[in-house]
Amino acid sequence: MGNEDRTYVNNKMRKSKSKSKSSKGWLDRQSKDRYVADSKKIGYRSRSAFKLNQIDDKFRLLMPGQKVLDLGSSPGGWSQVITKKIQGKGSRLIAIDRTEMLPISDVIFINIDLDHELAKQKIREKLDGLADVIVSDMSPNTTGSGTTDHLQIMNLCELALGLVLEFIKPGGAFVVKIFHGSDTPAFYQKLRGFFTNVRYFKPEASRKESPEIYLINQGFLPKK
Repeated sequence: MGNEDRTYVNNKMRKSKSKSKSSKGWLDRQSKDRYVADSKKIGYRSRSAFKLNQIDDKFRLLMPGQKVLDLGSSPGGWSQVITKKIQGKGSRLIAIDRTEMLPISDVIFINIDLDHELAKQKIREKLDGLADVIVSDMSPNTTGSGTTDHLQIMNLCELALGLVLEFIKPGGAFVVKIFHGSDTPAFYQKLRGFFTNVRYFKPEASRKESPEIYLINQGFLPKK
């Protein structure tokens, strides 16, 4: 075996060991995570359901009879929380994702990429009016590069904001996940131009080592 071949094999072995350690670390975290255990007991599809519960406990965004859009909804943890909180006359929950989502009672699911040319038309048909609340827990496939992951999620945030500006009621609320980074302050200031109240919030269920944080936007101000 030549030097180049040995170098190639050694690099492959190092990468394999690194992936193995990473997978083991993830499994260890999962086994020790009380939110993972609790989500199984309750029947939540993801531990992130607890994040939305904690957000709503703090800000009281979800109420009976509302219309809500859940952007990037799969596997459905947030939709499970929302549909219980908004039950009442006139309530409607539209969940949207390019990834399939198993049915949830009283949830209308649209299987489409949010930047697809027909996405807005399909939302308009199903929503039948404007939304009281729009939530986005969308996240990119992380790369391990904080800078890259931040830029990718900011693209998703801008995509979500574009839908908010078209489908939210005056006075409505918008919850969006970001990864804290260089573009965060500018996006925060941008949101302040559309909402009367914009705040950062990191739920207890969000892992401390995670760069994720949520922007809670209340009191949508339509442009005149």
